[in-house]
This record gives sequence, structure tokens and C-alpha cells, in this order.
Amino acid sequence: MAELSLSFNASLFEVPPILMEHFCELMDCSDGDLGWKGLAERLSSDWMDFRKIERCAEQGKSRTKELLWRWAHKNKTIGDLLEVLHEMGHQRAITLFKEINVLSRVSFKEITEATHNFHKDFLIGEGHFFDIFKAEVKKKLYVVKVLKQKNQDVDQKTLNHFMSKWKTLPRVQHVNIIKLVGCITMEGFTCLVYPNMTNGSLFRRLHCANSTTPLPWQIWYNILLDVAHAIYYLHTMNPSPVTCGNITSKNILLDQHFQAKLSDFAMVHLRTYQINPIYTIKMDYATLQFLGYLPEEYIRGGELSPKTDVYIYGVVSV
Repeated sequence: MAELSLSFNASLFEVPPILMEHFCELMDCSDGDLGWKGLAERLSSDWMDFRKIERCAEQGKSRTKELLWRWAHKNKTIGDLLEVLHEMGHQRAITLFKEINVLSRVSFKEITEATHNFHKDFLIGEGHFFDIFKAEVKKKLYVVKVLKQKNQDVDQKTLNHFMSKWKTLPRVQHVNIIKLVGCITMEGFTCLVYPNMTNGSLFRRLHCANSTTPLPWQIWYNILLDVAHAIYYLHTMNPSPVTCGNITSKNILLDQHFQAKLSDFAMVHLRTYQINPIYTIKMDYATLQFLGYLPEEYIRGGELSPKTDVYIYGVVSV
């Protein structure tokens, strides 16, 4: 399979012509929910524009190409289009892009070579949803989280919702939020790539793992301040604020200067829920691990809000 890297922040005008042609042909061949009309309903609410685009076929033009041309002039990006396709559940259209690499800095081939095809010798951790590997690419260390392919708690609908949320992360730019180097979907693997943080997690430092010294009070205070700045940034993002729901000492990473970087705050969207008969959070193993961080309202109702984050932050702080 050929490998193609595209920046999520790149304009739609930068999509290679051959890829755009294949995509338009696929969307034009259907008038249903997974065709150009389904796409048009999500990209435009202007009925007159819809009628103009509909008449393109009579002139021998691609309706999808005309639709995307108009949408691209609104400064829309490749990431915006892929997010819409995930909402539609249009996996066939998504696979046309073959590899999705957020910043095009690390390729899937480089990751597999650095980890010897995800060999257990390079496994440094394991979570409920991800296996975690360390990879050295071009003399730089990265942490690669690989979504477990066989996880009964993650159905396709939940995965699509999670990925649609995660695709927005390239737009998150803050000094106290871990930078997402790459989000790659290829050959059945979904990989999230991050820079390696020298001082590990706050959890390990608080527990003096590997015989490390306890954190001085001033550094601990600065870490809490960093995390507060990150949470405030996410809560006030425009146009779509982000509620974390997963702030724990394990998800607060420390660089070489002990500057805090919040990570994994979108993982909450992978958690499943039950309705039996009221909306309650599912008490699976992953949830029980951080149950002590959660407020009673969230445990009973399962609905996130900024107040949830404030409560969790307070638990981390004490």
C-alpha cells in the first residue's frame, strides 16, 4: 500500500489532484446519506447553493468538487473534511487518504521500524485502550500509543466518536498541553505519537519511582499552576470548549524542566455507558482505576461538565 502523509491543518486546496478526483467520484456516485447530498447537508445550510451544486451534473461537472471548492474558500482544512467523514461514518471515503499523519513528522513506516513491528521488547506500558511503546526516530525519542485492535469495550460507533474528537487536537496549541506529533491510521492500526517527556508522569514522581527524590514544594506548586492554565485554556476554546474528564496524576507529564503537560484528556470519549434504566457510567476496570477522582454527580449521571474537571483538579491538588 502506498503511503500518503497529509497535514490536518493544510488547506483543502492542498489535497493532491488524483486523491481529490477519486474522492469526488466516490461521493458523486451516490445521492444517499453517504453520497454528495449527505456531505452537502453537513457543509452548507444554504438552499440556493444546494440547488446550484445539484445542477452541476447537468453541465458535466462534479457536484462534490463544486461543493468542496466553495467550502475550501471558508478556510476549511483536510482535518475539517475528515472530521465530517467520521461523523458520517464513511469509512470507504476515509480509507482513500490511506495514512493520516497530523504533522507529517513521523510516518507509520518509521514507527514500525523503530518498534520492530510493535515488538513486546519496546512495550513500556499498557492501558485499558492502548498499548504504549517507545520509539526512536531520527535520533528523537517518541511515545507511541497503539489502540488495541481487540477491545470489547470499544465498538465502531464509540471509536468513530473518539476519533472525531481526537482529530481536533492539532488545533490545540498550549505550552501546558502535550503536543500531538502524529495521529496515524493505517493497515488496521491507530497510533497516537507524542514526544517523550524526560521526567515521566506526576504519578511516578509523587511515588518516587526509580528512587527519585520527592518534589520540592515550589516545583509542585508550579505544576499545579501549569495544569490549571491547561484546563482553563481547554474550557475557553472557541468555538468548541473541551471538557477533559480524565485529569489524573498519570496524565500529567513533566518535561526536563518539570513543566507540566496535560495529556489523554480526550480518552474519556472512549468510555462506554449503560442505560439501565437511567443514564449511568459503566463501572468497567478502566473507570474503577480513577473512580476516586470522580464527583458523585458524574458517577450517577455520566455527563461531563467543566465542574467535573474542577472537582477532579481539586482531588489531584490535595
